[in-house]
Amino acid sequence: MSADFLFSFLLFFQVQIESIKEKLLLYNDPKVLELLNAQLSFQNKIESNRSILKDISVGGFDSKKIKEFADKNNLSLKDYVVSDLKQNEIFSEGIIKRIFLTNDG
Repeated sequence: MSADFLFSFLLFFQVQIESIKEKLLLYNDPKVLELLNAQLSFQNKIESNRSILKDISVGGFDSKKIKEFADKNNLSLKDYVVSDLKQNEIFSEGIIKRIFLTNDG
């Protein structure tokens, strides 16, 4: 067996896998259903985010749609003014550069 490392924050643990046990579960097993639902939920979030990004990129996600999205998802909107590249309390410098590179800023 090979030795692998598990990383947890700043702690390192060396582990050795002694055996692998495969267990065939039926599709109607509660654990399988839970995992499938989690995967489908994650996939839906990815597809939803892609759709929102597409709408934003073509200018179809205006302030009204942003408000509707926030209300629908119980999110609060906050104003944040970015004045220079080094102002990174919320956004990374890379994201701030991209904000400044957009035409409508």
